[in-house]
Amino acid sequence: MRLLFLILLLMNFAGCQSSSTSPTYGEVFFSDSEWISDFNKQHSLLKLSNSLDSNWVFMGRDSVQGIQQDVPIWKNKGESVCLPHRLSFPNQSYWYQWQGELEKGILYVDADDGAQVWRNGSRISKSEPGDYFVIPESGRAQLTIRVINNAMAGGLRKVHFVDQAAFEKWRDIREEAWKILLSERKAALIQDRELKSQLKEMDAQTRDEILAVYPILFTEPVQILGENGQVFLRWVSEQDGKAWIQFDNGKRVEVSSENNVFTWNLDSEYSGSFQLYQEKAYLGEFQILERKRKEKVSLAIWGDPQGGWDTFRKIASKIGEHQPDLSIGLGDLVNNGSEYWVYPRFLQTVVAMNSPQLFVPGNHDYDGYYEDMRASAFEKYLLSENQTTYGFHRIGQVGIITLDPNTFFPVGLPDDSAQKLWLDSILNSRHWIESSWKIIAVHQPPFSQGWPGYHGEESLRKLLEPYFHSGLIDIVLSGHTHDYERLTGVYSGHPVHFLIFGGAGGSLEPIGEKSSYPEMDRLIKTHHFGIADFDSTKVNLRVYDTSGQLIDQISFQNPKQ
Repeated sequence: MRLLFLILLLMNFAGCQSSSTSPTYGEVFFSDSEWISDFNKQHSLLKLSNSLDSNWVFMGRDSVQGIQQDVPIWKNKGESVCLPHRLSFPNQSYWYQWQGELEKGILYVDADDGAQVWRNGSRISKSEPGDYFVIPESGRAQLTIRVINNAMAGGLRKVHFVDQAAFEKWRDIREEAWKILLSERKAALIQDRELKSQLKEMDAQTRDEILAVYPILFTEPVQILGENGQVFLRWVSEQDGKAWIQFDNGKRVEVSSENNVFTWNLDSEYSGSFQLYQEKAYLGEFQILERKRKEKVSLAIWGDPQGGWDTFRKIASKIGEHQPDLSIGLGDLVNNGSEYWVYPRFLQTVVAMNSPQLFVPGNHDYDGYYEDMRASAFEKYLLSENQTTYGFHRIGQVGIITLDPNTFFPVGLPDDSAQKLWLDSILNSRHWIESSWKIIAVHQPPFSQGWPGYHGEESLRKLLEPYFHSGLIDIVLSGHTHDYERLTGVYSGHPVHFLIFGGAGGSLEPIGEKSSYPEMDRLIKTHHFGIADFDSTKVNLRVYDTSGQLIDQISFQNPKQ
């Protein structure tokens, strides 16, 4: 009888769907994402864990290159410290030790930027994405932690321990709570009034069975610029499987997913609307933005949202009003790259920009991945299959090289690395040389003044300076420092413009404080974004705050024209 009821109800709902142009759900799952912060706080592992904030010994620091390193042999006994412990020595490793009794369980390590852990001299593995390390057995333990500081300041914030049974229970409870939240949100967002009313009267099991064949979108489709000029559609769904795109020209394509992530490469000739379906759900109508080669190109530029969601939403909305040809995010797109569901939340936020996206990774996009320096979540949600975290792109007459020095420690590109060899070849290529404007986009800036004690990345200055003198780089776009800065330098007669857009959400650098050098031409400490309009002879740059007020404006002439 129950099975017959479910079948009849599904048939009735499917009939309503087919005769209606309304999507199954009123909005996507992450359209209002404030609840995810509450969810993460409510189900924080720290509530169940024991803090290990005392009896730590700071053993010292070093600048040994490479992400893989053995535990050093120290000649001194170190310095006793309590957590949090923080130091300002850029691009160095900080070493800590602790001794005591530990049961079999999980160690949570909060370090800036990342951590590696040894127990009794042996490297221990992580349990899952994030900084959760496995203590394999009970007994006396000497912990050694290497904190990898890929920025100006860093250190060991806190260490917590939870026994294995409590950890597994926490993980199960969180997973079940997530399923309940998903079910309740689907029931609240479903648009069929009759079914919504019926769902309220059902028990949870029946409700879930009914809704199982109507998956909800976690994010709306976003256009992202991939390799070789290929733009792809990316969206995240509640369920794996197949989806169908129905174009308004009659074309219909099937798209398969991988781990709930859907990708479809766009036909460069097509623009217009399409409808999206999965299982029995009609997921809505969406637009593919027109992409034609233009003499004039408009770029939106922003960086370092870094968990400042309210500010980032305002900036995304303001960018959308300008309808740029491309939006460039300059790294630290999230506060912690391994945080639960953080990139789907990010993707849904950039939908408001109403433009194709180009993403540059920052050091915080690697948080939780300092075992091998592969930003797995960034790659999963923001890149296409086999796409590297760096690349070359041509938008009209504008050439853009994105770099990722975060894969190396300290930050930089070693001479024998694949990325450095690739960079040299691109900078000397015909496609680059023939670009009217030549832009480098990289998270860390070569020059910076607004972060007290930080002057920019010396490794990047050394890397790029020969090309400044050759006239092969016109503009360097960066984030990392949480403010707006610009500086124009001249190298063997060639002007190079250094622009920092680090104010899309993260906490701003301290007002009234700055480094003694370099002396920037402009430095403003407020949240902001930029709109740069390029033609072959000049670029007009306008910088706006979150209310849309103009805070800086300047034009750069193309010396080659």
